[in-house]
Amino acid sequence: MELTVSSQDNIPNKNSAVSNVHAVLAVILAVYTLFFSDSADEYIGLIDAVRGCFTGGAVLGFSMGYFLYDTVVVLANYKALGGIGMMSHHLSAIAAITICLMYHKFMLFPLIFAITEVWYLLPR
Repeated sequence: MELTVSSQDNIPNKNSAVSNVHAVLAVILAVYTLFFSDSADEYIGLIDAVRGCFTGGAVLGFSMGYFLYDTVVVLANYKALGGIGMMSHHLSAIAAITICLMYHKFMLFPLIFAITEVWYLLPR
């Protein structure tokens, strides 16, 4: 007896794998930006939540790409991948990152939020 998984049934697994890769990279990049990059003193040393930096913008741009990709995947597989809850999460993240990137300010907050992506890596 051969066990096969149809392409449609495998979508949540593939989406979960992409999510986990994003979560790992987002945490690593956010921690690097906040604590170890050349611009870390703009965030931690001076406790200035308003200014942005190139490294922070690059990390947020990476996350923006993931959220745009995942929004399209969720729209194509709406019920299997979380429905309205997942869409509201993605759209609010896209809006927040867009505002930070447009004005090049307040990047501290989404970078700290990116560290919470580690939550998605914990076993459920």
